[in-house]
Amino acid sequence: MEGKREVTQAVARRLIDERRSLRKRLLHLQKFDTAPAVRDTPEDHVRSVDMLDMAADSFRKDLQYTTREKLLARAAQLDRGYRKVMNGSYGICEGCGMDIPAKRLEAMPDAAYCPPCQEEREGSRRRA
Repeated sequence: MEGKREVTQAVARRLIDERRSLRKRLLHLQKFDTAPAVRDTPEDHVRSVDMLDMAADSFRKDLQYTTREKLLARAAQLDRGYRKVMNGSYGICEGCGMDIPAKRLEAMPDAAYCPPCQEEREGSRRRA
C-alpha cells in the first residue's frame, strides 16, 4: 500500500508541475497578446499599415488564440487527472472501467482511457 501511495504522490506532483508550467506559458502568451501590433511612426504620427503587416498581425493573433485554446484544454486534462488522483479513481479507464496500463500512465499521467477505448473514441470523432 505504501508503494501505491508514493506512486500516487509522484503522479500528483507531476500533474501539478506540468499545470504550473502551462500557467507560465499562458501568462507569457497573454503578455505578448496585449502588445500593440501597430505603432505610431515618429515621422508622421499617423498609423500606416500595409497589407503585409495586417496579414502578419492576423496570423499572429490566430496563432496566439489557437495556442491559448490548446494550453487551456491541456490544463483542463491535467486538472481532471489530478482530481482522479485525489478521489482514488486514477488509472481506471473512463470507458470500460479496466486499469489503464502503467506504461500509458507513465507517458501520459492524465490519461483517462485505456488504448482500445481511446482508439474507439478517436475513430468515432473521425467518422463524425
